[in-house]
Amino acid sequence: MAQVNPPAFVLEQQPAACITMLGFVLSLPLLLLKGLKHMILTWLGYPGIGTLPTLPDAVFGPWLAFRLYRSPTVVSDAASVNAILAHVRPGMKIGIDMEYNPNVSSQPNNRHITSIQIATPIHLVVIDMRNLNTLPAELHRILSSPDIIKLGVGLQNDTTMLWRDFHVALHRFMDIGFMLRVACPEMYPNGAGNVSLQACVLHVFERLIPKTSSTSYDWSLGVPAVVDPRYTELVTYAALDAEAPLALYKPIRLLLLQKTIAMGRPLPEYWYTFGYNNGNYTRSHPNCRGRDQVWSFVLCPWFAGGDFNGYWM
Repeated sequence: MAQVNPPAFVLEQQPAACITMLGFVLSLPLLLLKGLKHMILTWLGYPGIGTLPTLPDAVFGPWLAFRLYRSPTVVSDAASVNAILAHVRPGMKIGIDMEYNPNVSSQPNNRHITSIQIATPIHLVVIDMRNLNTLPAELHRILSSPDIIKLGVGLQNDTTMLWRDFHVALHRFMDIGFMLRVACPEMYPNGAGNVSLQACVLHVFERLIPKTSSTSYDWSLGVPAVVDPRYTELVTYAALDAEAPLALYKPIRLLLLQKTIAMGRPLPEYWYTFGYNNGNYTRSHPNCRGRDQVWSFVLCPWFAGGDFNGYWM
């Protein structure tokens, strides 16, 4: 009986199938490790890495721009501020930023807060402070509460101005730029200056905040009588400075968690949480309602070294 040879294409596919199977077997341990890591992060309450580019907090426009997905509300009276911020409760995280009137080099003490931007999961509000001599009750409650976490970038000047203008201490805030420096000390070494909001957005989302020369509009002039696109853009960009930290918090905290896992040392949240009291920065501990804590490098040895002086980097 004549022997029938299998078709040539079957013989050609067999080595390819073996190579594919070998590649799968070799990659199986890596897949198992990734799955275990994902399970640990999920159990700890952190989002999956694959979800980071599609966070609901931000939508990217064209030209690689980081843009708002919701329109800000501008308010200028205490009643409206209290109504729009009444939903903020203990345990919530909000984004915050402040704007000042233009700096006058010959009279630097004439700078004052002209607006405070607040981003919550529900509202995005720009508060016009020019005609408010005191902070509205709800705004005062939020800023001074040790139970509400305020997120921002470069908050040193904001806390100083808030204390000087209204004698209100900002309690329990996190600087997103500082968190990124702790998470990625190789890229942002200690002593290299504050990590800007633009750098944080570029690092996490690979986008740029599309700020232009139109942001030179003078806040102290207030709402223009005639529609001025510079004012509209200024409000949008000011709101973005509060919205972006809220969008950045989860992915940067995930980077920080990955760093602590790699270093084999858990880092408590209070180590990168701050407060401000009478001109001095404090380390805020959630269980101690903002009281001073000992800031030890033992908890974060990879960040030690150099001229380290409290919050100022």
